Amino acid sequence: MLQPLVENAIRHGVAPRAGGGTIAIRAAGERGELVIEVSDDGPGPGTEEPVPGIGLQNVLSRLHQLYGDAASLVLARSGDRTIATLRMPARSDVRLASAG
Repeated sequence: MLQPLVENAIRHGVAPRAGGGTIAIRAAGERGELVIEVSDDGPGPGTEEPVPGIGLQNVLSRLHQLYGDAASLVLARSGDRTIATLRMPARSDVRLASAG
């Protein structure tokens, strides 16, 4: 689910700027949830509330299918950044395989 969030930040955030821009990704566990934020310093949606396009609608659909109402995706503007915040229940049964 991270890929469409980053693609959105590139396409709608930093790509329209002649000088480019920055994208930041943050992931953290908070009170039993996995919280992922993807933010960019692009021009943003102007004065209107950001509206999810097709890519973000697909993320919302996947979230709902996997977690129902226990997950969310929120788009917001904070200062000079547009932030997509993804929240889903943390799963303790997922283990990363070690290399080697």
